[in-house]
Amino acid sequence: MSCKEDSLKVIDAANNWWGTADSTEIEALIWHNVDNYLCPTIDFMPCAIEAFDIDDSIPTVIDQFGPDPLPAAFSLDQNYPNPFNSATTISFELSRRTEVSLIVYNVLGQKMSSLVEGVLPAGSHEVDWDGHDVATGVYFYRLKTPETAIVRKMVLLK
Repeated sequence: MSCKEDSLKVIDAANNWWGTADSTEIEALIWHNVDNYLCPTIDFMPCAIEAFDIDDSIPTVIDQFGPDPLPAAFSLDQNYPNPFNSATTISFELSRRTEVSLIVYNVLGQKMSSLVEGVLPAGSHEVDWDGHDVATGVYFYRLKTPETAIVRKMVLLK
């Protein structure tokens, strides 16, 4: 039987690559071969390359359970909770690594607090802000990158 024909057999508990259903024996075979840098019983790459065509359109386990995918776009979420008493969380997403500033302003446009200033990696980010040094009122927070800016409103109640 060729390597290709052998690779295409249905795998079940007894009909697997190692020819045994005993997981302890399989583990021993793997570690024995890895420790000795010999892999005759687990040398499956030539069979895999020869026997299977790779189809990128088929979802894989990594696609389903791997790390979260990067955000598709730049976004700024509404702070939570809003209105808030002592502290609030501001969440935003970056689709790529970029220069970012997240600043809180009062209704007169005066800068109250600089929460983020610098380069951040792509992905989801959260920043907490406590308004302990400001009065009750309406505030705005602006997330700015070199390409765009988004502003949201929040209310502090003390």
